[in-house]
Amino acid sequence: MVTMAFRLSYSDTLPVVLLLVLFATRAHAFGAGNIGSNAKIEGTNFRHGDIEDTLLTLLTARAMGGKKFSKLDVKRVYFGNWLRDYSQAIDVGTVKYVSAEAIRILLWVLGFMSFGYGTGEFEVTTERLGCYRPEEHIDNPKDYADNLDATQYDRRLRGPVDERRELAIDTRNGLKTYIASEDRGITTSAGHVRKLLGRCIDLGRRYKQTKDDKDYFEALRLLGTATHCLEDYSAHSNYVELALIELGERDVFPLDDGLKFKSKACAIRSFQLSPELSAALTFFTACVVN
Repeated sequence: MVTMAFRLSYSDTLPVVLLLVLFATRAHAFGAGNIGSNAKIEGTNFRHGDIEDTLLTLLTARAMGGKKFSKLDVKRVYFGNWLRDYSQAIDVGTVKYVSAEAIRILLWVLGFMSFGYGTGEFEVTTERLGCYRPEEHIDNPKDYADNLDATQYDRRLRGPVDERRELAIDTRNGLKTYIASEDRGITTSAGHVRKLLGRCIDLGRRYKQTKDDKDYFEALRLLGTATHCLEDYSAHSNYVELALIELGERDVFPLDDGLKFKSKACAIRSFQLSPELSAALTFFTACVVN
């Protein structure tokens, strides 16, 4: 077999880039940040920051003063959400070559640029940043780190996946066990959210007694951390697609891992996002609260 080495010049690549831009189609996305208030897709497409914006229409609990959420409060909540997006920078593929501390410092600078504040509640600490954990995003952990023990690179990363226990279907709810089967002795997304919201509530109640702003700010950050996972339920599963089919839609393609489910099923990560967020969030919240 004969091979040839070649190099593309700027003049060669420019037409290719232009063609990609011209023929690119619209795609659904669910990432960090907000949809611009003047954008045509506002209200139909969503990013993580858009969910937090709904807090501006709500009041805090009486323990926290019963006042309206301020724009700065919303930033404090979204900071917890934002950290979960960028904590994914600390994973096997990066810490093999770059120290987690170097990544943290870089993200601290990025956080200052994103939020505009250098005060304590917006500090990107090692504890707050954490690392990539599948349960924080309802990610299917199958074949994570090519089935190697990722803790050899950073002890905070998860270990090898026990497919029999973690990837099985829980016949009680139609979900894969890594999502909400807390009684199986495995790490689940539902357990993760339950723990975060419990801590958030405890800090809110403590703030009522102490009036220590640090408790209030930390409660808001933990609320944002929990909502990130809740928001990912519809983006990282096929529940929405299955729910639409249950409602009578037919032009919807749900990836189902080769299995047959009813509308409560949530099999695998899906690559399409529908704007009907409320149905999925309501269902997953029920798994957590109940």
